[in-house]
Amino acid sequence: MWMEFFASSDLIASQVIQVGAQMDKHVPEDIQLVGFDDVMISTVTTPQITTIHQPVEEMAELCVEYITKSLKNEPVPQKIVLPVRLVQRGTTVLKTEI
Repeated sequence: MWMEFFASSDLIASQVIQVGAQMDKHVPEDIQLVGFDDVMISTVTTPQITTIHQPVEEMAELCVEYITKSLKNEPVPQKIVLPVRLVQRGTTVLKTEI
């Protein structure tokens, strides 16, 4: 049985890999898995975690900028949308590759 997971963080994704191994399920053959954040743990697991990268540095810079503007009573946007990207690693493959 093929299982697919989207974890809300790379830390949770790493735990899915561990639990899958305990259940004798192999990643990516039995379990396809995508995490979120693209933090260091995504590169130290075996296999490495396919993840959604978010621009954390840019997010932090904008936070500081908008807090500063807010303290000066300058207008700040109500909503900001920043691009994310998929970083494909070893926890996903095309179904035709298996």
